[in-house]
Amino acid sequence: MMRMQCHARSGCLLSNKLSYESTEGVSDMVNQTFIDGCVRVPHLETLQMPLVYSINPFEGVSALYDPSTSDDEVLPRYGVTAASETMCKPYKGKGCVKVRESQIGPGVGSVMYVQIHNQTETGDAKHRQEFFAATSTMNETVNSKTTACVPDPGWTETAQARLTMGSFYFDVLVRRDSFWMYLWGTAGGAYGSFFEVAALLLVLSSLAVKVYQNRLKSTQLMQATQSLRLPIFSPSSKNQEKSPNAVMPG
Repeated sequence: MMRMQCHARSGCLLSNKLSYESTEGVSDMVNQTFIDGCVRVPHLETLQMPLVYSINPFEGVSALYDPSTSDDEVLPRYGVTAASETMCKPYKGKGCVKVRESQIGPGVGSVMYVQIHNQTETGDAKHRQEFFAATSTMNETVNSKTTACVPDPGWTETAQARLTMGSFYFDVLVRRDSFWMYLWGTAGGAYGSFFEVAALLLVLSSLAVKVYQNRLKSTQLMQATQSLRLPIFSPSSKNQEKSPNAVMPG
């Protein structure tokens, strides 16, 4: 159920045209007052409107109003708002829910529905419903095929705001973690981190061994090269060795 509020001083006319074929039978759960009839909502009054997805683009929630009588709480020529139950920001403790109004203007728009079940909260915050409306067109012309309401002859002008539900929605479940699950997750994370560090140390140690082996081989090669060098004799040393045996001419 989507809570809608009228922001036109001359009142609003709300309807929800649906068919059995286009909603796969879900329309049977909706009060016929919304489908076949029209509900007049006075200024600043609210109405719980059922929101149903339909494959027919001409079906969905419709609001007729006089855009010249829009109040100061909405944008010019806007007539209705849809309430969403959001979290309090800044956070004010458990159970706090803030109602945020999404402004709905003339034309056709789509609504994304989010349902939140929060097991860590208390009170109204345990179950929240959020509606996010986005405008597709800004055409104010009333389409009689999309509503059972007839514009009030006393209005200066008439605008129509239509809403269709998106083809998908979000159902969010927030659970409270148990101590054993927390302990299991912490132990598993530490176990995995231990193996990652061990693998890193193993890689580093293998690299250090390879570097040491390469340096050792290089040192041994240099020593072997130096030991194989031959002695070098100079010409002067050869003459000195032959001089004792030399014979002087007579």
